[in-house]
Amino acid sequence: LPCKLLLLFCSQLVLLPMSEKSQDTNVAADELLQARLKELVKRPGYGTVGKPIKLACNYFPLIKLQKGDILVNRYHIDIQHPRLKLNCDDNRDIFWAYVVKRSDIFGDPFKLAYDGKYTLFTVDKLHLKQVSEKADTEKFSFKTSRENKPSELSILMKFTGLVHLDFRNAEAGSLDEREKGPIQFLDILFAQGRSSPLFELSKSFKAVRNSFYCIPHGAGADMKYGIELWRGLFISARVIDGFRPAINIDVSHSCFYKRQSLINLICDILNGDEREVKFHPNQLRLNTRLQPEQLSLLIPELKGVSIHTTNRNQDRIYRIKEILSTAVSMKFKRDGNEVSVAEYFHDVYGPLKYPNLPLVQVGSKSKAIYVPVELCQVANCQRYNKKLKACQTTSIIRFASTDAPTRNLKCIDMVKKSNFNSDPFLKSFGVQIKAEPMIVDERVLPPPRLEHGKGNGGRQIILTPKDGAWNFLNLLLELKCRTGPHCNGPLPRAGSSASSTRFLARPLLFGDEPVLTVPRVSLPVSVLRFPHGIATIKQQTMIAEYFHDVYGPLKYPNLPLVQVGSKSKPIYFPVELCQVANCQRYNKKLKACQTTSIIRFASTDAPTRNLKCIDMVKKSNFNSDPFLKSFGVQIKAEPMIVDGRVLPPPRLEYGKGNGGRQIILTPKDGAWNSNEFKFFESASCESFAFVSFLPPHNASMLQEFCLQIVRTCRSTGIVMPDRPKYYEQAHKNDSVEMVFKRIADKCDRDGIKCDLVFVALFSSEQYAQVKSCGDITFGLVTQCILPRTISDVAVKKSYSTMLNIAMKINMKIGGINTKLQEDEVLDNYLYKNNALVIGVDVVHPSAVETHLPSIASVVGNVDGSVTKFHASVKIQPAKQELITGFIEQFSDRLLEYVDVNGTAPKNIIVYRDGVSEGQFMQVLEEELPALRRACKSFASNYRPLITFIVVQKRHHARFVCCHEAAARGRGKNIPAGTVIDRVVTSPNEYDFFLCSHHGIQGTSRPTRYYVLFDESNMDVNAMQSITYYLCHLYGRCARSVSIPAPVYFADLACARARYHILAALNSGLVEKFSDEDSKRTGSSSSSKAESVKTELANIIALHKRVKKVMYFA
Repeated sequence: LPCKLLLLFCSQLVLLPMSEKSQDTNVAADELLQARLKELVKRPGYGTVGKPIKLACNYFPLIKLQKGDILVNRYHIDIQHPRLKLNCDDNRDIFWAYVVKRSDIFGDPFKLAYDGKYTLFTVDKLHLKQVSEKADTEKFSFKTSRENKPSELSILMKFTGLVHLDFRNAEAGSLDEREKGPIQFLDILFAQGRSSPLFELSKSFKAVRNSFYCIPHGAGADMKYGIELWRGLFISARVIDGFRPAINIDVSHSCFYKRQSLINLICDILNGDEREVKFHPNQLRLNTRLQPEQLSLLIPELKGVSIHTTNRNQDRIYRIKEILSTAVSMKFKRDGNEVSVAEYFHDVYGPLKYPNLPLVQVGSKSKAIYVPVELCQVANCQRYNKKLKACQTTSIIRFASTDAPTRNLKCIDMVKKSNFNSDPFLKSFGVQIKAEPMIVDERVLPPPRLEHGKGNGGRQIILTPKDGAWNFLNLLLELKCRTGPHCNGPLPRAGSSASSTRFLARPLLFGDEPVLTVPRVSLPVSVLRFPHGIATIKQQTMIAEYFHDVYGPLKYPNLPLVQVGSKSKPIYFPVELCQVANCQRYNKKLKACQTTSIIRFASTDAPTRNLKCIDMVKKSNFNSDPFLKSFGVQIKAEPMIVDGRVLPPPRLEYGKGNGGRQIILTPKDGAWNSNEFKFFESASCESFAFVSFLPPHNASMLQEFCLQIVRTCRSTGIVMPDRPKYYEQAHKNDSVEMVFKRIADKCDRDGIKCDLVFVALFSSEQYAQVKSCGDITFGLVTQCILPRTISDVAVKKSYSTMLNIAMKINMKIGGINTKLQEDEVLDNYLYKNNALVIGVDVVHPSAVETHLPSIASVVGNVDGSVTKFHASVKIQPAKQELITGFIEQFSDRLLEYVDVNGTAPKNIIVYRDGVSEGQFMQVLEEELPALRRACKSFASNYRPLITFIVVQKRHHARFVCCHEAAARGRGKNIPAGTVIDRVVTSPNEYDFFLCSHHGIQGTSRPTRYYVLFDESNMDVNAMQSITYYLCHLYGRCARSVSIPAPVYFADLACARARYHILAALNSGLVEKFSDEDSKRTGSSSSSKAESVKTELANIIALHKRVKKVMYFA
């Protein structure tokens, strides 16, 4: 600590102002900064570095049918319901029904464009009675899908001005002004043909913001757990280079609930991702009941699902609020008598088939309605908005992945089939689109050169990536590894099989005693059937009787209930009476298997994806859309063509080879082979431990795993002992914390610093607790391994798996895997100016994770070669994108940089992830001054040159090579290093697209970069090259990644903090309490929420031993 204080004091002395003149200069600089923050930086020019390449993109030019400017009227619409909070679908149904009724006001409906919220555009002025500036309000009777009878609504309409479809006028306006004008109008207009119930085409689509999903005639792609994947069309208007309007059209995928009964959905959820169906409605019996653990699985999945009931001839939609016990056990008062739900339904509707299945509660708390699940159907077209499971994500990737040419053809085909130019709405407004995509001429940047460790003779190894990757395998030194007498066989070569690789070895000892190999015990295979005999809850025995009396006996009275309605007025239904509502989007978190299925379903190569887009545009038939016709616009059915450039890759340095020669590799197609080279700077692991949560009979496999990993680590230059210092086998009742405490106590007892702990997990569910114990409680760097990974190493002898583990280990314990070789760009902007490169990210909880906060991470390099990164992580209010603790977090990065290098950075480059275009000025006005204040707190006249760049991954721009010979890989994607800064970029902002990685599966998504602020006046070529080079420093693989490494690390740090919080919540260390709860329940609960936030902040506070390493790698 004294050394740090002395270093800081010396830095302050160096930076002290020398005269009053320098103070005046600082004041002038502050005034200049405030003036520059009022607008975004303008594009200084266009890049020239890189190999030219011609690309087709999924942007379609807009055509005006009339000469001169298009002028439309804008109105504010406000629809109010006396009780319900209306959503976009409700508003659209109400508005268009009102249009039909009041044709005297609206005239031709195809001359209207309504967004489902508050904005209406019209070709002609409406015939309102309004004589003053006060808005005109009328009453209208309408029954929404969530009501049993019509309600009297109030509809307010007010003229707010004219909008010119002239984008040249937007040059002087801010982004917000542009959004409120022509772009907003075009987005709304192109949505009408697929969202207005007056247009027959809309019945085939489900509108979700800018995406329109085709409602499948049969079943969609099955994603397990009761959801399916739908394919659709994404449509968004953009202003491109030259202030020209264009329409971005892309293939879109999203998960929706299957159209089925609620009982079928329950079976799907309980079956999970198993191939063998264990739960089926045909297995249900009168006395079938669910176990508590099965109910615990159902509750989070069913909450929030929209349903309609089958026991009444009504189409009212309910939302499930709770899952209750059974129709037999739930009772209520009816005519002064206590009856069960099953009895009530028996009397009114007939006997229930499953009276022992749960009930669902709908309605409010005060007016709860209980419905047996057998009477429920899942609402149609219901989007799934929860987090996907890993298997689902994998399925989605597999399904949606297509090569780039195919994706492009799909886009073109969609445009043609959409037939936009027959859209009556577009014709009314006088616009069309071209059916061909735009073509752009761009460049492929050269890759960097990467430095690795030295080879034989001390030569520095330098690799050049190709297609975003480099070969690490063929560069292993042919020196014998010092692994002890038990490991003196030859090294595994690239491509060698498990059977051909043999080693002379003695048994590896864990600790002091040998481990015995126990034969595996195999359990018999049996089919899981529904359990019988679960105890009923006496205080819940009325609902079954109620349903028995009112509707007849329930079939499954022991299945759960669903609760709908509000909390104050809950309504309970047995699940057998519920059907899942149609067209209901699934908005919960997807499971892993679902994510897998989605990826599998949606993944297509770039050409195929492009064709899909074109095909969807054709099928959409925009130019026949009556709404577009009314407003006089059309689009071309062909995507735009752009000229791009392929940037040269960087040169990468590895450790020195034989003879002391520096190994330098050049990436090719975003990859490089570094398998036979030492790391640029190999770490030293003095001692390590091994923890196993697997059954004891796996010990022999763990021995082999350890043997192989030690050999691999040594071959890359990592200094590592022969065997673990400590081995801990977890017992049946051991918690993760108990096992880690035993390791920590042994280290303290023996005075040993444990650099690394291998943790063999039984399942991924243990991961959060392991990382919490290692990062927070005991300060131990951990490397988790799952059984599959252990098998890949110990049985299959997969060298790529071993090498990937070695890469992660080297980074975690202080090593450097590779380094960018110096060149003119790196020298001028990074190395000579002591640049601090910052990655910033904010991760938000999903829609259903109301008990979790948002997490902000600031990651920065601590070394001059920009290879070692440390993180500062804080929590902040949920869903808040602007960082509240940015000054403190950035100060941590600045002080640590000074601590390591002995000098303050002259240049600071910030890559900010997760910011939308509408937030640019807000981020610039708040976060950039916060960064400047942090610099001032370090030294009053410390004024480094700051560059602030926003990184955007969530967009729908896709590119495909016009010439197949230029495409790369199975996906026929654009090459790694392709940069696009013309035609489809912003007309007056400083932005560019960069595809820095080699797309392995599906169509590559380029990252979009917006330069908001640049004091260093960095050359355009340098800006693009440095951004591309930084994508080669991820370190966990010999490939370039899609975003700069600091941003990727910030995302990993946020993910790790999230695991820390989940571990604390699951173990009960912190109570779940949401911001919404604190707002509802008053000041006492608000203070309680604040205390929970304080506890959460402490929960993610890293142990001092972990702060100084890349623990998140």
